Amino acid sequence: MKNKVDTETLIINGEEWVRKSSLSATETLDGMKYVICRGYYCGVHAGYLKKQDGNHAVLINSRRLWYWKAKSGISLSAVAQHGIKADNELPETLPEIWLGDVYEIIPCTKEAAQSIINAPVKQQ
Repeated sequence: MKNKVDTETLIINGEEWVRKSSLSATETLDGMKYVICRGYYCGVHAGYLKKQDGNHAVLINSRRLWYWKAKSGISLSAVAQHGIKADNELPETLPEIWLGDVYEIIPCTKEAAQSIINAPVKQQ
């Protein structure tokens, strides 16, 4: 497979790499950062971090990431940097959620946050 180069990405053996300087700043709302939270029992949620106290977190405009495919890469860190693929469907947005067992909080880039915010709602 040939390598391809453009102004923002480099594809090597089918894997896309994004230039660090092309990643946009963290998405915010009224000073709250858009983050991905992983919990032991509660699973994975994305939203604006309203409050954190130890392993307790409150998210605003939250969506559960119960099933996702990263746009580039395979980890939640990749989702926080690059977002999810366009064909992902997520549950509806919750106005607020309290998570009591968070052990990982990852800030999202604007691109990543928008891919989660704008994902279609999964119909049951």
